[in-house]
Amino acid sequence: MNLWMKTFCHVFTLFVQYFTAGVEEAGNTVVNKQFFDTLTIAPRVNRDVIVGQARNKEINLRYFSSGMVGKLLFLHCYNVINFVPFTPDLFLVK
Repeated sequence: MNLWMKTFCHVFTLFVQYFTAGVEEAGNTVVNKQFFDTLTIAPRVNRDVIVGQARNKEINLRYFSSGMVGKLLFLHCYNVINFVPFTPDLFLVK
């Protein structure tokens, strides 16, 4: 594995840990502790609130019929590497 790939994998792992911690600190539940590229979250608030905030912030989420929300992490990790800020504040609804 070349250095770029090792660095990317390391940054991706750190990003996932950061994102997961932020989502859980806000009182949400990360459903799948093991995943490929999408984190499934059971939000502590009504999903419609999350939908509205995501639209306002132009963030794409996957919405499940069960009320859970999915977040594709790979693209956001790529954006973080390219200095596009993204934080789990979407799930910090008060």
